[in-house]
Amino acid sequence: MPDQTLALHRVQHRVYDLTGVRTGSVRDQLLRSTLVAEALCDQQLVRPGVENGLLVLGAGAAGMNAAMAAASRGVDVCVLEIEPRPFSRLSLATWRRVDPCEYDWPHPHHGAGRFPLLPAAAHRVPLRQRRASGARLAQLFMHTWQQRLTLQAAVGWCGGQVQLHTSADAKLFLPLQPAGVTPTTAATAIDVPGPWHTLQPGAVAGKSRRFAAVLSCIALAPSAALKTSRLARRPCGAAMAAPVSGKTTTAYPTRASPER
Repeated sequence: MPDQTLALHRVQHRVYDLTGVRTGSVRDQLLRSTLVAEALCDQQLVRPGVENGLLVLGAGAAGMNAAMAAASRGVDVCVLEIEPRPFSRLSLATWRRVDPCEYDWPHPHHGAGRFPLLPAAAHRVPLRQRRASGARLAQLFMHTWQQRLTLQAAVGWCGGQVQLHTSADAKLFLPLQPAGVTPTTAATAIDVPGPWHTLQPGAVAGKSRRFAAVLSCIALAPSAALKTSRLARRPCGAAMAAPVSGKTTTAYPTRASPER
């Protein structure tokens, strides 16, 4: 049975887009990026110990959270970010308070100021949000990422490796197929073209890399292929199960907006 979360975000064979259906809130990005990463692992589209891992485009809250969630399941992840450091856009929000419970009144946890997760599910979301300015939240997320880097380098680490490439324009590495080209569903990897030789010493210029799946967390310019695939997805208002919080939420396709 097809996974509902993956069906909602799928734009092409083994390519998923978190920016096409979003509310824009950091909480929404963390929740859905966790669900997509877990679904990719559960459906064995990405697997531990396989050379072709997961490619994540964008190192904001959603991208880094998805990368660390997949790595926690043993999957190797490559992340591309155009800025010199992750969480760059969020770090600019020095004037705005970001509260994960801002719209949860009258639920009992509406004043807690922390991501509303049951204790048994807390480990599933690598980046923990709390009430703070965007800039402060970016600092907290960066601290979590640095802790993960330390764990990755430790002897006995059994998770996957997250390889972050900064100052790399992810839009130069788009795996989108030309209109009218339909790859076979039996394919277990997707070729991603781009200037990989600028990121990997010794790589051959013009040679593509293969990944088991691609997750885009950047605002892609609509192409004919993307428009066609999005129109083919489930209609606006389709319910999406959210096992992390234990509730069922409804996601509505909206125009991409800045993080808040």
